Amino acid sequence: MSVFKQAPPRRAPGRFLQWKLRLFTVGAVLLMIGMAREIDLLVAAALAVLIVAFVLRFFEHDKTEQPADDEEEYDTDEELAPDEAFRSSEAARREAGDVRETPRRAED
Repeated sequence: MSVFKQAPPRRAPGRFLQWKLRLFTVGAVLLMIGMAREIDLLVAAALAVLIVAFVLRFFEHDKTEQPADDEEEYDTDEELAPDEAFRSSEAARREAGDVRETPRRAED
């Protein structure tokens, strides 16, 4: 039984990614100004904006959304054969046409 399995497919960026970035930027600027000027109301407003940006992550992906690469989903139970998972660098070089020998140390 092999330990190595194929990686799950990547998901596409969420539909609210630009809004999250904008809200993060506004929240960070408000927070820095609020802390510098010691205005508690501005700090509270900044935290509210950052919380809204965080909550958006739970609404951005549909349950039926396709993988980002529009490929079939990987079977996560499928295991890679050991010879496919790791190959020696010498074998890979030989297949690529590089026939140089690996330098070896002179033995005493």
